[in-house]
Amino acid sequence: MASSSSRGPNKADPDVLKPDITPPGTDIIAAYTNTSIGAAERAQIIAGTLIPGPGADMISGTSMSSPHVAGSAALLRQANPDWSPSWIKSALMTSARQNVKLASGAVDTNRWGFGSGHLDPSAALATKLVYDIDNAQHIDYYNGLLPGRSLNLASLTRANIVGIGLVTRTVTNMGSSAETYTVAATLPGFSVAVTPSTLTLAPGESKSYTATLTRTTAPIGVYSFGSLVWTAASNGATVRSPLTAKPESLVALATVTDSRNVGTQVFTIATGYDGALSTIATGLVLATRNSGRVALNEEVCYPFAVPAGAKMLRVQLFNSETEGGVASDLDLTVYRGATVVGTSGGGTSDELVSVSNPAAAANYEACVEGFAPVNGAAYFTLNTWVVGPTVVPATLRAFGPSKVYTGGTASIGFSWNVPAGARYLGVVDCASPPSAALIGRTSTFIDNVPALAAPAKVIISRDKEAR
Repeated sequence: MASSSSRGPNKADPDVLKPDITPPGTDIIAAYTNTSIGAAERAQIIAGTLIPGPGADMISGTSMSSPHVAGSAALLRQANPDWSPSWIKSALMTSARQNVKLASGAVDTNRWGFGSGHLDPSAALATKLVYDIDNAQHIDYYNGLLPGRSLNLASLTRANIVGIGLVTRTVTNMGSSAETYTVAATLPGFSVAVTPSTLTLAPGESKSYTATLTRTTAPIGVYSFGSLVWTAASNGATVRSPLTAKPESLVALATVTDSRNVGTQVFTIATGYDGALSTIATGLVLATRNSGRVALNEEVCYPFAVPAGAKMLRVQLFNSETEGGVASDLDLTVYRGATVVGTSGGGTSDELVSVSNPAAAANYEACVEGFAPVNGAAYFTLNTWVVGPTVVPATLRAFGPSKVYTGGTASIGFSWNVPAGARYLGVVDCASPPSAALIGRTSTFIDNVPALAAPAKVIISRDKEAR
């Protein structure tokens, strides 16, 4: 496993395993030329009057590994012309070898490097039990109607388990004869029960199963790596899915927003322990607003400080407060000295950097970057909030249960009262007495700035890595 390979977990969706698989990608003998080719030579190549000399080299990286997977998928499709991309991906993943090693020769035990394992095309060709995902699932997931844990992936992943977590999957027999499969599942620190534990499927038949993951000794906040394996009764063929889970003491909303300057809200938490709970509110903090103008490829920065014990840092740009609105593409970077604390680089000027428990320092900077402002430059307003250890006056209140239970849910309520026409930030913390250790945090964002007329939307298509 190359040290340069990108690693999981999946930051966008912790319930979807990434990477899926690893193929050969280090020191691959490939066509390559070291010849320096200029504009004149490129024109001759296009015209067909120049043929670059032959060459080869040992190359490493994604450009070497991805063709191995693509080629293996093409061979599987050739052998099974009616197979969908999901079936092919499933066969590649569930047949992968597990003897992945580090450069030192030691076994790699970190799934975030290799996913389901090392590519084995011959084993994939023999695999007949597959997991399928149709277009409807993809569309529902894209639109936020289907959670990642419910996608019918060949991997089973559950983050944020509070005591007990369920994962349901559907498998299909793509073989030419009926087959009976028996399951075995292991996950350190969890007991795993799979229902049903035996599946008998006719050719082309699909059936579902559910894996129930119950935490026993797994450390809170630490991922556990295991496997779920179906074995065919006729020939002992195995279909192995990576099984990954992380338990938590408490799961809550990351952010709650509201547009009223006075109000009350309630949100639900899930808890993974039996014991006491305390609820602490800190806030609300009024936004510090800086207005400026940034030109194409220019960076305009504003310094600020973060005190010791600060609970939350948030820096934000809004399309509604940027010249050109969605047609202007401004980006945002927050620095602590020379260290990048966070970046945001979407296709418009709606940008947000949020950091919980930021390190104390007097040399923070929030920098607005003119990636593609309308007409070469754009006016903007930058909003910055720093929620310190205490906020005076305290305009945010919170209340919740004094005792919680494993696998249970509870309601947390909070109320606020601030002047109208501004933006405010606070946090609602959940702690576990008597240690008062923080186990959950929900930021509260009150945006009471009057809405402006939406600017005309202009579709922008750019490569954000091109600069």
